[in-house]
Amino acid sequence: MITNWTRELRYKKYSDWSNEYISELKERGSNSIWHSKYHIEPDFGLLNDPNGFSFFNYEYHLFYQYYPFGAVHGLKSWYHLTSKDLIHWENKGIALKADTKYDSHGVYSGSALSIDEQLLLMYTGNVRNEQGERFAYQDAAWMDKNDKIKKEEVPLIKEPPTNCTSEFRDPQIMKIKDNYQVIIGSQTSDEHGKIAVYQGKELHSLHFTGFLNFTDNPTGFMIECPNLIEVNGQPVIIFCPQGLDHQILDYQNIYPNCYVIGQDLDWNNNTVKEPSSINNLDEGFDLYASQVLKAPDGRSLSVGWINLPDLIYPNDQDDWTGSLSLIKELTIKNKQLYQYPIAETKMLRQKKIDFQNEQVGKNFELELTVPANQRTSLKLFKTDHNYLEITINALNGIVTVDRSRTKFPLNKEFGEIRRSTVTAHQEIQLNIFVDNTICEIFINNGLKVQTLRYFSEPDANTIDLTGSYDQINVWELKK
Repeated sequence: MITNWTRELRYKKYSDWSNEYISELKERGSNSIWHSKYHIEPDFGLLNDPNGFSFFNYEYHLFYQYYPFGAVHGLKSWYHLTSKDLIHWENKGIALKADTKYDSHGVYSGSALSIDEQLLLMYTGNVRNEQGERFAYQDAAWMDKNDKIKKEEVPLIKEPPTNCTSEFRDPQIMKIKDNYQVIIGSQTSDEHGKIAVYQGKELHSLHFTGFLNFTDNPTGFMIECPNLIEVNGQPVIIFCPQGLDHQILDYQNIYPNCYVIGQDLDWNNNTVKEPSSINNLDEGFDLYASQVLKAPDGRSLSVGWINLPDLIYPNDQDDWTGSLSLIKELTIKNKQLYQYPIAETKMLRQKKIDFQNEQVGKNFELELTVPANQRTSLKLFKTDHNYLEITINALNGIVTVDRSRTKFPLNKEFGEIRRSTVTAHQEIQLNIFVDNTICEIFINNGLKVQTLRYFSEPDANTIDLTGSYDQINVWELKK
């Protein structure tokens, strides 16, 4: 296992790694006790941002940022998966590698768009010179119906706007009427996070039209992973601001994943009309870089990266890290964004577990309803001393998640407690999806969401429930 990851090692060509080292990686990954059963994750290496979430040639396509040779950020590629049902995914292998002068130091995040019987993949090509200076190109490649890929010879966008730094990445490409629209995460020269907007009738005539006006508040020093999607007829901007002022948004994570809801979007002026305040997309410990898709049936879908940038997790020691969330459907009700696992997720249900036994394993779905003005405590992965505690207080409308009691503490500098607030004095419903180290909690049908990791002892498969509740259902989950 490599412990000193130099720049030379991180950018080492894939072909230069020995078969012996790759075999060792595979063995460490396969022996890891931390793998999940129904979430997307690599057998070995690092997974981060979801990319190119799309529907093409009668199936769903999903890519993710991938570095195969350790649980570190190195020379990135795009790993490819396909699915007919958004639940069962087929691994297609690495689709895009860093192999041209415009992406020599990494195929970074981007999006996909079906155009004329092909799938356009637009991504940021990361390039560094001998002095270590970064150059960001917005590149493109075409995938045919046989998954064969051919890269464009020159970037679609060769450089950032004149008033921006090289922190310029993560393009989302869309077709709006007769124009291509592209939004890109950016940093201005005076270090303010922005979303740059490009427009063009043709792909090679994209031109900068300004920054997206979607909030009156400053948005930190950099915006990553901007996404735009229409939800119930309204534009929703999903983005990851770095360095966002805590007075603008209450968050504890190193960087939040956020959203803004508008009433309309005026592309002539790059303006979201009547934008909401900036909100947390997820109030848990470990979700970032969400990407969206308008499905052919009209549903608005989302998937995110379970992990956060620049943090360390116990499974890093096994030379793999990172997972993708469940696919969620987005809806707007009463001016608020709801996120809930797609209906197809029920396909994962196996046998219903008798909760009286309290031994539920580590891969399950739990439904719980707490009556108005009652309080319930749910302890997952319980052993003599450790457990993940979820407290549901319907009297004040606060759901508290506490992961402080653990043999494997996680990034304590960012706090060990998260809280979500809903309407007080009303019934609270919870749907909890557990998959070994992953826990996705949906409160009141997805009005609030908390995604987190919790690393427990191998035999920690007991639930302890105290307090009042109306009903509880538990299912074993498995692909």
